[in-house]
Amino acid sequence: MTFRALGRNTPAIIHYLEKREMVTNVYCPSYEPVVLTSDDPDSPTHAKAYIFVANTTHAQYAGKLSADEIVRLVNQGHAKTGPYFEYLQTTLDHLKELGIQDPSLARIVTKALSTES
Repeated sequence: MTFRALGRNTPAIIHYLEKREMVTNVYCPSYEPVVLTSDDPDSPTHAKAYIFVANTTHAQYAGKLSADEIVRLVNQGHAKTGPYFEYLQTTLDHLKELGIQDPSLARIVTKALSTES
């Protein structure tokens, strides 16, 4: 998912994203070229995006987990902003609003909801 940041707002947006996403430094942020899709023929098709990639050597990097282990962690997890389950549910809902389907996330949310204690 890509969001366009207008030039003068870019530093404030990057500061906000780093403050939100880099709490434990589990990501490696970088600028990378991306290909954009749009229904607007006048929209640019290429851009440079500020991205966050998981640092696979970080202590919090989980790697490949089974669906059951993911659900267990989701149901027990809680951050400053609230329960992890609520974050995943909100993410799934927002993706649906944008017309994006994520079957893997939907399965995790459904399973977490049915096993919530």
